[in-house]
Amino acid sequence: MKPQDFDFDFLRFDSGKAGLAALDRLMRSSDAKTAGLAREARVRVNREAYSIQDRNERAAAVRIHPVAGQTTPSSFTAQLSRQDSLMYACNNEAPCRLRTLDLDGDGRVEVLLAAPGSIMAFAQDAGGQWSQTGSYSAVCGTAAPKDLLNAFAEAVTVAPASLPNLVVGGRTLKAQPQIRCEEPNTR
Repeated sequence: MKPQDFDFDFLRFDSGKAGLAALDRLMRSSDAKTAGLAREARVRVNREAYSIQDRNERAAAVRIHPVAGQTTPSSFTAQLSRQDSLMYACNNEAPCRLRTLDLDGDGRVEVLLAAPGSIMAFAQDAGGQWSQTGSYSAVCGTAAPKDLLNAFAEAVTVAPASLPNLVVGGRTLKAQPQIRCEEPNTR
């Protein structure tokens, strides 16, 4: 049986102490995929929303088209079943456009996926796990969602944040700017 087909949530939520002990052993597996999936299940507070079969079917239906000259990182493709936000957003009717870009200047690329009306940002942690780190929405203007996808395919640049993060008492506070749409020039 492939690790991705095993029901780790059964061990975590339905097998009591014996299941938790089994997960602890699986976390030390020599198979990196098994160990990683066991670690994810062990720290989960709630059961996965999708069954393994449903999650695998939805992941297989995800459609991503990289922009010209770029490819989808293989590690990102391998983890599609873990990205709930993609399960419905990127499909045959509306495939997402992918672009890789170092958004934060750390020397590692992030993945940007454009869907009609929004762009999702994903980053890979030191353990190789991809997770969604944010999203960008086209809330101002009258352009059609298809226009965003076309412009995304042409070019994307990073603009300075309007408000920096603050550090207060050793804690980092993230800015949440108010959305203000510029008034069209009526002259």
